[in-house]
Amino acid sequence: MQCTKFTWGEWGLFFEQAHEIRDLKQNAAQEQENTAKSVDRADENSTGDQPFGGVFRPGLRSRIRLLGLVHSIRLIKMYTGSTASALFETRVTPARIDMPNHFGERLGQYQRDIENLVVDINDPYQISTIERTALARRIDKTNMVIYRFGPDYGQDRSAVTALTAQLGLGDPDQNLCADADGLSSIQVHPEGVRQRYIPYTDKKLNWHTDGYYHRPDRIIRTMLLHCVRPAMEGGALEAIDHEIIYGLLQERDPRLAEALSQPDAMTIPENGLSGPAFRAECSGPVFFEESGTLRMRYTARKHNVIWKADTLTQEAVAVLDEILNGSGDLIVRRSLESGEGLICANVPHRRDAFIDSRCVSERRLMYRGRYTTPLRA
Repeated sequence: MQCTKFTWGEWGLFFEQAHEIRDLKQNAAQEQENTAKSVDRADENSTGDQPFGGVFRPGLRSRIRLLGLVHSIRLIKMYTGSTASALFETRVTPARIDMPNHFGERLGQYQRDIENLVVDINDPYQISTIERTALARRIDKTNMVIYRFGPDYGQDRSAVTALTAQLGLGDPDQNLCADADGLSSIQVHPEGVRQRYIPYTDKKLNWHTDGYYHRPDRIIRTMLLHCVRPAMEGGALEAIDHEIIYGLLQERDPRLAEALSQPDAMTIPENGLSGPAFRAECSGPVFFEESGTLRMRYTARKHNVIWKADTLTQEAVAVLDEILNGSGDLIVRRSLESGEGLICANVPHRRDAFIDSRCVSERRLMYRGRYTTPLRA
């Protein structure tokens, strides 16, 4: 009988898979028990998912609850007749999401998990069960994963779309600067329509989630950033799990997270352009819930964003900025090399300024994909 030989790396991934199966069984048993206890308390008048958030139904599976960010949720309909878009007037938001005693454990586990985010992909056209499990495990723990292709696939654009297809993400969201396949080629454009957008310059790109200016019928739920060629110097990527941010706000003062869940907390005005480039005004929350999943839309830009003027929202925005710029041990920082990429649940991320090569063929090039399909572990 012939025995299959495994490398040390493959054995490591095999044991990760075994641990994942064990965790899933434990979570399933706990979820079944929780569901039995809470199903009678489910809101019989729930209207289901609504734009930028819906009613939390305690009888259903919730990633937020499983990760320990929710202990109890009281729901109210807020701000009837507010300045928010008509699409959000019926939105039901959490009045308060209390922090459980074990958030400290969740925080400590997250700090350990982000030290081991890289998964090697041998063949992106046909990822193995072990590789898929390793990807899923990191996504489940941190809402993000860094993959690394072998040298034969680093500049292979089709390999990126093959990977996302196997993850069930579907076609990328089309935008003004996207190429025919939906991916955007992010590189410096000194002229043309792209040069007015900071991602297509060598400047620092501040904290944001992709598509924060989109209306709720076009929510970006998953983001991919693939490195074809790194910059000659600089250009490092930083990212942080939005669930951790929400938990830290709750820990500071639950009213801060509540303020940023208001349906008119953040407004992006229309861009003043015409034709296909025109973008209408969009108001909505920073944090919202969708099918038991916490999501976030945010930009740290100082211009062309209008924050709700009440004192509590202004304080919440300041604390959020403080968390993003003062939580180094909770932030993933990596200078992506050729063939490496980040896939995430559109978590907040930023980019350092960089210096490009004088040789055009050696200049920094990234492929970016935006997807309305959720990233599932």
